[in-house]
Parts: sequence; C-alpha cells; structure tokens
Amino acid sequence: MFAPTFLWYLLLTALGWISFPLVYYLLPAIKDRGYAFSRAFGLMLWTFVFWLLGSLGILQNDLGGILFAFLILLALVYWVWKKFPNLEIIHWVKDNWRMILVVEILFALAFFGFAWFRALNPEIHATEKPMELAFINSLLRSPSMPPNDPWLSGYAISYYYFGYVMVALITQVTGVVSGVAFNLGISMVFAMAAIGSYGIVYNLLSISEELKKSRARIFLALLAPLFVLIISNAEGFLERIHQQGFLWEPDENGVLVSEFWQDTLDIHDLENPPVIDADGTPRHWWWWRASRVIRDYSYPREFDVNPDEVPDGLVYYQGNAVIDRENIDEFPFFSFWLADLHPHVLIMPFTFLAMGLALNLYLLEPKKKFKIFSIEYEFSKTTFWVAAFVFGGLAFLNMWDFPIYVGLFALAYLLKQGNAKDWQWSRFLEFLLLGISLGVSAVIIYLPFFLSFSSQAGGILPNVVNPTRGWQLWTMFVTLFIPIFMFSIYALFERKESNWWKGIIAAMATTLMFLLISLLLVFGVTAIIPGLGFLNPLASDAGNLFLSQFGANVTLNDLLSEGFARRINSPGGWVTLTALIALSLGIIWPRKQLAPEQVSNKSQFGFVTLLILLGGLLVLVPEFIYLRDNFGTRMNTIFKFYYQAWLLWAIAAAYGSAILLTKFKKPLWPILYLPLFVAVLYIGLSYPNTGWQTRLNAFNQREDPQLELDGTLHPWYLNSEDRSAVNWLNTASPGPLVEAVGGQYSTYARISVHTGIPAVLGWAGHEGQWRGGYEEVGSRAEDIKKIYASTSWNETESLLKAYNVRYIYIGLLERNNYDLNQGKFQQYLTLVFQEGNVSIYEVPFWEPAK
Repeated sequence: MFAPTFLWYLLLTALGWISFPLVYYLLPAIKDRGYAFSRAFGLMLWTFVFWLLGSLGILQNDLGGILFAFLILLALVYWVWKKFPNLEIIHWVKDNWRMILVVEILFALAFFGFAWFRALNPEIHATEKPMELAFINSLLRSPSMPPNDPWLSGYAISYYYFGYVMVALITQVTGVVSGVAFNLGISMVFAMAAIGSYGIVYNLLSISEELKKSRARIFLALLAPLFVLIISNAEGFLERIHQQGFLWEPDENGVLVSEFWQDTLDIHDLENPPVIDADGTPRHWWWWRASRVIRDYSYPREFDVNPDEVPDGLVYYQGNAVIDRENIDEFPFFSFWLADLHPHVLIMPFTFLAMGLALNLYLLEPKKKFKIFSIEYEFSKTTFWVAAFVFGGLAFLNMWDFPIYVGLFALAYLLKQGNAKDWQWSRFLEFLLLGISLGVSAVIIYLPFFLSFSSQAGGILPNVVNPTRGWQLWTMFVTLFIPIFMFSIYALFERKESNWWKGIIAAMATTLMFLLISLLLVFGVTAIIPGLGFLNPLASDAGNLFLSQFGANVTLNDLLSEGFARRINSPGGWVTLTALIALSLGIIWPRKQLAPEQVSNKSQFGFVTLLILLGGLLVLVPEFIYLRDNFGTRMNTIFKFYYQAWLLWAIAAAYGSAILLTKFKKPLWPILYLPLFVAVLYIGLSYPNTGWQTRLNAFNQREDPQLELDGTLHPWYLNSEDRSAVNWLNTASPGPLVEAVGGQYSTYARISVHTGIPAVLGWAGHEGQWRGGYEEVGSRAEDIKKIYASTSWNETESLLKAYNVRYIYIGLLERNNYDLNQGKFQQYLTLVFQEGNVSIYEVPFWEPAK
C-alpha cells in the first residue's frame, strides 16, 4: 500500500516544483506567485499536450507518448526560466520558505491521510464508481485518443473525460493497477484541493491591511481547506438531535409526532420518528441524507389508482397528494466520503486555479494592453490565452463549471475597471465581450473534444412551483451563511463608500428579473410557441404538453396561482438569497467614485465579495429556472450550481473568519463572532465526526481488518471465476465483447468495468444521459439477448459481425439472465478461457478497427 502511494506523492510533488516557474511567470500579482496551484497547472498542461497530440494522431496512448508530452512541458519551463535572470525564483523561494513549507506539509498530510482513509474502505462497487473505473481502464487500454467508450463499442467516450486522462496518465507513469489508481486519484484531488483553497485565502489575506505584513496569515489560511473540505452542512447536527428525540412528543395514541421535523423542516427520513441501531449509531446509510436536504414537491395531484399501483414518491404534504422529487445537494466532504471520482469532484483543484487567475487579474497592474476588436483591455495576450486554456480545461473536466469561472474572470475585470475608472455602461460591454471571447477561444483550444461531445442539455425551463424552503436552504448552507453574513455586515460598515440602499434595490431587481424570465418562459411555452404551429405542427401542442406534466386539467392560471402561493408561504429561501446579494452589491457598488489610490486599499473586500455575489446568483438561479436534461427537473441544476456556490462561499467564509477573529483594533467584532464561529465548528464538524466513527466501526467489525487500496478486490462485484477471467482478458489482445445487460448501479457491465474492453452495451441509462438520447444505443440490448439465446446461427453471426464482436463472455450473470444457447458457440467459435461457470469464446471473423 505504501509504495504506490509514495510513488504518486513523489511524482505530484516533483511535477509541482517543475511547473512552478510557469505559474510564477503567469501570476505575478498574487503573493504566492501561484505556488499553491503549480501541481494543478502542471498536471493540466502535461495532460493537455498528451491528449491533444494524441487526438491529432501524433502520439500514441502509451508511456512513450506521455514522456514525449512531458519533454514539451520541460521545454516550456526552461523557456520561462530563462526569462528570470540572477536566480530570481531561487531568491523568491528563500524569502517565502515558511509559506512553501506549510503548503508542502498540508499536501502531504492531505494526500497520505486521505489515502489511509480510503484504505479503510477501498471498494469500487457502488454509486458511480463502476463507471469511473471503466473510464480509467478504457484509457489505459485505448491505443489513441479519443478513448473507446467502454459501454458502447464502436464509439468514443462522449462525456467530460479530461480528469480521467489525468488519472490514467499518472497511472501509466507509476505503473500501479487501476484499482489502486482509483483511490490514489481521489486522494490526489483531495490534496490538491486542500492546497489550492489554501492558496486563494493566503493570497487574499496578503492584501489585507491588518494581515499582509503578519506571518499569522500563513496559518490563518488553513481555515480554507477546513471550510472547503471538512466542514459540512447541518444535517449531521440535525441527525444527532433527531436521534436524541429532540422536539418529538407522543400523541394521544402514543405515536411520536413533531411539527418541527414533519412540517417545518421536512427533510427526507428525518420526518420519521428516531430509530437507532443497536450500537447507538444512526440508521444505516444515515450519511446519504445530507446530500438530499432540498426537497421538492410536484403540483398537487388527484390520484385514482389501485393501491398496488401507487406512483413512486407519492406523499401527502400540507393535505395534498404530491410526488416527492429528489434533489442532489452534495458538498465536498460528502463527495470525498462517498469517494466517487466523478467530474464535479475531479474539477475541484482546477476551480481554485481558475479563482487564482481571476484574483491575479483583479490585482494586476495595467502594464500591458491588447485589443479584442475595438476594445482595449489592460492585460496581456498571454494572460488572455492562459485563461482560455484553463477555462477550456474546466469545460473538458465538467462542462457545467465552464461558464461560471469564465464569468468570474470577466466579473473580476469589470469590478477592477469600474472601481479604478468609472461605472459607465461601456464597462458591461467590456465584460460581455471578454466573457464571450474567452469562451470561444477555450472551445478552439479544446476543439477535438467539443467536436466529439454530445450533450443532454435541452434548453432552459421555468421552475414554477418549487421554491427552496428557508429551513432547508439554511440546513444546507448555515455553516457558510453565518461567517459570510457576519463578514458582509462588517465590510459594509468598514467600507465607508458602501452603498447599501443601491444594493437592496439592485438585489430586488435581480430577483424580480429571474422571476420575470421564468414567467416569460411559461408564457412562451403556453402562448407563443403554440402560435407557431404553421411552421411546425408539433409546436401547436407545446402548451398542453407543458401543462400536462403538472397533472390533468391543470390550467395556466392554476399553475401560476400555486407557484405564487408557495413562494409567499415559503419565502425563507429567496429572501435569504436576496439579502445576501443586497449586502454584496452594497459593498461592491461605491457611493462615489474612488480615487485610484483608494482602490487598492479596498481590494481585499472587492474580490471576496465578488465570490459571495457569484455564489448567491448560482443558488438563486434554480429558484426560477433550470437547465432541461434527461432528469426533467431542477435536480441537476441544483446539484451543479450549489456545489460551486459551496466552493465560492467556503473561500469567503474562511477569509471572513480570519479577518473577524483577528480584528483586534476593533475588539467588538472578535467578541461577537467568536461564539458564532464555535457554533459553526460544532454544527459543521458533527457530520464528519459521526461519519468518521461509522467508517472506523465498519472497518473494525470486519473478520480480518486490513488496510488495502485496491478497490477491485471486493468479492461482491467480481466472484473468483470472474476475477480470473478479467485477469486473462487484461493480458489478451483487444477487441469488443458481449456481456449481460441489465440495470444500472448493479453488477451488470462488470467485465467492461474491470478491463476497459468496450462492451456492445453497458449501463444503457448512462449512455442516454451522455449522448442526449438513445439513438446510438438503438436495439443493442435486444440484440445482445439474441446473441446469447437465438437458436439461429445465421442470426447470431450477423449480429456479431454488425457489432464487430471479438469475445463472448458467459458467466453466472449471463446464465441467469438469458435462455442461453451455448451449443452454437461451442460449434462455431473458439473457446479461449474456461474456469467453472465462466467461458470466453473468441469470434474468428472479428476484424480490428481501422
């Protein structure tokens, strides 16, 4: 276990040091010169060169291609190094050794600590992990870029796979097996996120008037990884007091009831009376509830159904029959506890790199200029193209976050120019042009990915009847809201030029704007689009189709009335967000134009408040609109926007806490904030503490508890016969295979998962999500059934040729799933592997892909 972990640590540390001259050159305006981001930037650049040259057919997907890409990285580093005479970088390192030491210790503790945490429970067999392991194994097997889709033979992956290329790249260099690489990959992301968040807050504290000359900022910046990665939402705290029977009372029949838990809070499962396991811990999978605290209900419905055919999710809320609709509201600690190596997790270190770019732009002295069309921008072309490169990488890592950080970069420039010069409307034109130009340039840089990418996104829809209730929003974000609101109030008083009344007006206008957009979308779908039936007959029925999703005989008036009633009866969510946005805009928007010498003194408030504002907007958006996708609800929009809001707000909370706790010249603020800070720690650490106990107890209760990093050794996913077959296939010549097809989040597709060999079909539902439909999937599931069960060899042969199948896999799952006709395989094909119930046949007329 220790050897591969140490090897990864050495490689990542060396990569950070090698890449540091690049970020030192590119980020001159921030105090740490990008040191905390050097690993992330170096890994992104190395992987990009390897992927791009591979996609262009110049490099093969092998160790030689990876090392060639590394030589290009070294050449760039050498070119930049020559720009700094007299050992400037060495002198900088000597002057900043304390900060460097803290970053290195933090990275080592985070990386080795999380690897040890994963070794307690390394299994890769639940939630999205099989998919992620399949991607890694596919990248380790694919001869070139783009990699083969392991669950749809004949196609390349159509998903955000850049993060998996990074993990596979390091896996090939270090030579570890994929089951170990998976868990070291999540450890790498955790550690790089820790130092990346540290770097942002350290650089912000370095421009603070009180702390920029104090060494205390080196240690105060450690609040960043605490707020970002460890502190959690309040569900863990609520779990504790729920377990203790808080606010539960028996009714006249002796049944426990609670107005608070069942009506006011209304979080899934917590509305039920407390039940604990024999050992005193909460119920099994209690920890899952923390990622589902935002609860939506459908429009009230009338159900006249057989009791045995009750719709999924039917519940009664406030006397109405409604469908309970699940939302995902993960936060970083939950994600790392779950340990899915999913795009929203893989991107995390690189979001802090993007924040670093925006902060550098915000603080940059206007020494160089360049034009986009006729507008002159006060930064260099290099700054622009490096930003486009990083933001394009964010799109390749997780498309949802791409516009968010392009927007942050452009907003940072808008705020800088508005404060330094004026707030004319031309500033907003500069903002729009910069954002659009960055977006287009990022697409050009990563064009091979965008040309092969399909999306499930299908436009924007209005959220009419599901406002987020205040109690649930505060349950999700209370550990960030308390420091953010306290800091914002402090900043509003501290910054004499703040314009609180304009902030209130602008915030109310923003909320009303989103409400208006939602209403316009409703009227557009129900009134305008049906009028275009002469152009497309399908448009004529658009309004009825839209209203029918809310129930039979629902009119537009009924729908709007219900929506407004819910927003008025549950105003806590949108009122909280409007207040937060008002505070942010009041701080940013000066009462009068500042003199140039005043602007730099207020920079510490400007950028942090920008993070708060952007987070507020992200959480406000799904209150009124959401992105249409295969799920059909606002679930995914909440998931992706809330997650980035957490990262932005966690940085602001860490910075705000550091400022408030050290405001010794005005001791009222530390006195007021300290008890609140203690409360935040108690509430926010309740979930990690209980989670840690749960994980450790599960480990100690095993028959033979041993630390292990290879997550593929769990017998639940692969039995011994399947494992032997997988080992054989991993040494066999490549070629598509057929295996049993069934439900998602199960043992189906187990062979393609553990080998990376493309299956004719894996988890069909995932393919539909990745490709925005099932056109490519077609009749594959039915054809696979025919391959196994058909009594006609001619039919079987034609299907094997159609999908260019090389291997037919027969194990227990296939035998139980199909009316197997194995005799035809024995007669016409070659048996190449046999152990127990597992047989693998090779198709002699298989042809290698051209």
